[in-house]
Amino acid sequence: MTKSHDVSELVSRAKKGHRESLGELSAHVRQKVFVYLYRMTLDYHLAQDLAQETVLYMIESLPRLKTTNSSSIWAWIYRSAWGKFQHTLRPQGHQRIIQKTIVDHEILMQLTDETKENALEHAERTELFEAICESLDKLEKKHRNVLVLRCYELLSYAEIAAVMGNSELQARLLFFRAKHALKRHLQNRGYGRKYFLTSLTLFGLITGMQAKSTSAAVTVTANMLKAGAMATTLGAVTTKTGLIATAVVTIGLVAGSVHVCNSNVAKPKELTQGISLAVQNDTQWELPLQIITSNDPEENGWQAVSLAEGKELSKTVPLDIQTILARQWENCYVIIPEGHWIEFGFERPLVNGVGFDIRYDCLETGNFPDLFLADGQGQTFQLTNPIVEPLEDRGQRVSFELTNVIIPFEPVGIRIQGRGFEGQWKAPVVFNLEARISP
Repeated sequence: MTKSHDVSELVSRAKKGHRESLGELSAHVRQKVFVYLYRMTLDYHLAQDLAQETVLYMIESLPRLKTTNSSSIWAWIYRSAWGKFQHTLRPQGHQRIIQKTIVDHEILMQLTDETKENALEHAERTELFEAICESLDKLEKKHRNVLVLRCYELLSYAEIAAVMGNSELQARLLFFRAKHALKRHLQNRGYGRKYFLTSLTLFGLITGMQAKSTSAAVTVTANMLKAGAMATTLGAVTTKTGLIATAVVTIGLVAGSVHVCNSNVAKPKELTQGISLAVQNDTQWELPLQIITSNDPEENGWQAVSLAEGKELSKTVPLDIQTILARQWENCYVIIPEGHWIEFGFERPLVNGVGFDIRYDCLETGNFPDLFLADGQGQTFQLTNPIVEPLEDRGQRVSFELTNVIIPFEPVGIRIQGRGFEGQWKAPVVFNLEARISP
């Protein structure tokens, strides 16, 4: 993270009551945080308000701040600003982040004069800026955040992990997904891969000028966009067919609060009306983005299997339901006993692609879970006739095909429901579930 001030020294002096250092620290942090928040909101006045709130919180918290490391201090500051941003948007529900995507034509005219571009080039630049703004708007907040932190704030993945409260590998994987989601949105607007770096650089340049910050302009390079070999490999698992070489399950479902009961579970033989999904060629495998809801009848939490050497079943360890997705690449083998279920949500509806459409892995405990498609509004539809293939190290791959399956709703999620008893190692132990979603 490049910094023009020694923030560690300023913090140290401010904590000792040095007023001039506190003023210098506040001004420097306010400017950097304002530009970050402006790129997150594209709302000048909102960004100013949130930056001021962040600075006030920093001043109030200085006496309790333990770290003296500059990178750790900046991670703490950005984490505070990120929290203010999330808190402000929470009452708006699913309202879009970006409230205005109209180009500031004074800024564009200034750029036109500097680059000597003609009217056609000016129009193309305007359209590209609007395309990148609208594409960023379609991203999840966390995807937008990791892109801004990496490409414009120049944070390392370790620093991003500290801001977002996860591991460095998770930060790299999140950036990989954010990058590919943004590419997809730009392609939908007619801008292929060759425009990707240009659009990111243009966004940084114009937003820096709009924020009246001469130091905010950044040229985004290919090196900035590298997520690392491990994250690239794991990310590829979610986007390319047949690349799973690890024994971990990934499940996908959508938001909503529902409970399984016999009255609302549509069995194939009972169905009289519904839709048959047409085969789509341009599909991709995706991991779930969230856990919509879950059912833990005993309210005693969830358990994961810890594998001893030789891949023998070993002890169980407690697992908070909210950490299941975060740990999906860390050998998180979730036990789902009789009557328990977890419902996961995807970014977009599930589709029927070429070949299998849903797959998960499980340990050989003698029991498979029941799998239901879900509409996120309370309806579920059980899938039957899975194809089971053996994997190495006590694993089994379970796959489902949606061709010729009549579904009474558009599927946007998946529910995994357990059978058997945990104490006898007969409950399903699932990991690595994923599904095809629309492009």
